[in-house]
Amino acid sequence: MKTRLHELHRISLVRHPDYASLYRDHLDTGKRLLGMPTGVIARIEGVTYRILAVSSPLENLQPDQIYPLANVFCEQVIRERRTVAHHNIGGDPTTNQYQVYKDTGLERYLGAPLWVNDQIYGTLSFSDTVPQAEPFSADDLEFLELQALALGRAIERDLQDQQRALIEQRLNEQIALFESAFHSAAIGMALVAREGRWLKVNRAMCDMLGYTEDELLEIDFQRVTHPDDLGKDLAQFNELVEGRRNAYQLEKRYLHKSGSVVWALLYVSMIRDRTGNLNYFVSQVQDITERKQTEAELLAHRSQLQIANISLRALASVDQLTGLGNRRAFNRQLEDAIADAQRSRHPLSLLMVDVDRFKQYNDDFGHPAGDSALRAVARCLSRSSRAGDFVARYGGEEFVVLLPDTNREEAMEVAERLRSSVAQITTEKRAITASVGVSTRLPTDPGIDADLVRLISSADVALYRAKSNGRNQVVADE
Repeated sequence: MKTRLHELHRISLVRHPDYASLYRDHLDTGKRLLGMPTGVIARIEGVTYRILAVSSPLENLQPDQIYPLANVFCEQVIRERRTVAHHNIGGDPTTNQYQVYKDTGLERYLGAPLWVNDQIYGTLSFSDTVPQAEPFSADDLEFLELQALALGRAIERDLQDQQRALIEQRLNEQIALFESAFHSAAIGMALVAREGRWLKVNRAMCDMLGYTEDELLEIDFQRVTHPDDLGKDLAQFNELVEGRRNAYQLEKRYLHKSGSVVWALLYVSMIRDRTGNLNYFVSQVQDITERKQTEAELLAHRSQLQIANISLRALASVDQLTGLGNRRAFNRQLEDAIADAQRSRHPLSLLMVDVDRFKQYNDDFGHPAGDSALRAVARCLSRSSRAGDFVARYGGEEFVVLLPDTNREEAMEVAERLRSSVAQITTEKRAITASVGVSTRLPTDPGIDADLVRLISSADVALYRAKSNGRNQVVADE
């Protein structure tokens, strides 16, 4: 089982380029460790199931294929809401009547539900056309359930990323639509001489300011600029003349011939002759008087989209059950902490905390009670940890506590306090205990990448020893 746990740990540390490669890694690893040639991740959709990912020599199994959810073993997994194991389907009269056995000769099947956002999302299964003499071992079932738990968390992240991408896409579409309408509108255009005199104006410019073309050509732009805006306009205009910039844009007020104020968005660029000397300026002037009135609404709308984006990013770093940081947040925090420890030459310790016999707790009292117990443990760890420590849910019933500037002896004291605090929880269905593995990075240890792996793996090994030695205890790495 230790090798299998290390494989799951390896998958969690690998930076997969996309979710498809992550799913493939899970399937290939499961096939290899369980000794079965076909692995399938399926999404349940009403009375059908769709293949999300598959690794199999069978060519008739492909992603996005849809099958009826009837007379197949994944239907049993969904119906019974538990792991299903059949080691000799043909030799069992309760299973050899399944149509999938008659059609494919399936002899071995091991499948578990995928829980996503506290609901059964689909199944993870491995199968073979060759039976086996003995039933699947408890280690086989536990490994599959741990793998299904990890996949469920990955699918949650996948769905969150898709939702965030959809919001970003909608935001970009709205901005593009706004920009398209902005630039395709009929706007004022003018050619302006070096001294500011109008050389040529279009009809939209005349209509905007209330002058005829001849009237505008007799004056310069300074004459029709609001006096309060003339200074900033001339300052940037002169920078163009002096060659210190190639273009400028500003919002300014023009004075209509009638005396009213016209708000405009002005963009000015230069046209040079073949020798590089300044020829004239091109002014693009858009009437934004009405836009000014609606600008507050537009900004409010953009703000709401930004808040939604920020919320999605927060969701990607927070464990929704306990409110603690999730594994992604922990990994970022760990990288920063190791970098800080290297700079400061201070020790860094890591605690891995695992709730003892949690699967049995879930089996005895149900998943809602199990969730309540995990929340209670999370609250206990947060209250009992020190200021500056970082507590996160690592996955399932496992938590991590990052202890900056903490040597092994101090880490053991903190770990024992946390273990004792968990044992004193009285709000749940029965007493809860936890095992704790401790690892410490010393100032003389090597670089960041090595530390990331060693800190976690050492704490994991220490935790395994604590569990093996009887649970409800603290063990440090050697």
